Amino acid sequence: MKPGKVPAFVPVMTPAKIPDDSGAAPSIPQWTDWLEPESVTQIEADAKGGWTDPSYAGSLDEDWATAEAESDVTDRLRMAYGFDIPAGSTILGLEARIYYRGGSVSPCSLKAQLRHGGADIGELKAEAIIEESFGEWRSFGAIDDLWDAELTAAIINALDGLDVHLAETEGVPAVVDIDSIQMRVRYQ
Repeated sequence: MKPGKVPAFVPVMTPAKIPDDSGAAPSIPQWTDWLEPESVTQIEADAKGGWTDPSYAGSLDEDWATAEAESDVTDRLRMAYGFDIPAGSTILGLEARIYYRGGSVSPCSLKAQLRHGGADIGELKAEAIIEESFGEWRSFGAIDDLWDAELTAAIINALDGLDVHLAETEGVPAVVDIDSIQMRVRYQ
């Protein structure tokens, strides 16, 4: 080839989501989109705090659900998602993220727990909040984190939801506002 000449065809390799309408498990790992919950329900417990406007935690829209942990933990918010992972897929990881702002300077933690078949499954995830925030994301799980649970496509598609609650950590009431709680799944 002469200097200054450019070949007519230059192959470019880029990772891409390959569409597949067959319903079969994909051959390369991929993430679902971030899903917002289809529904948000407050699950009352023997907690010392509740939620104001819990449905506001369902979408990223600057409307905030507020939790106050008066002595230990709040009631749970249960987020139900509508995953549709192809049958036979291998679940590689699960991630949840919460957009929140801290309304107090007292140390506290957000906690997240998967639910299936009416029971908690896997590892309880906790993320410390130690200072006031004016809006930021906190993540639970990762690209290869199965939350210490035996997760299959059938279980992910039939999850009761993700439960989230606030816990104070030093005996001081804690307040946090949540705008959105989203989940995504990595599978192959």
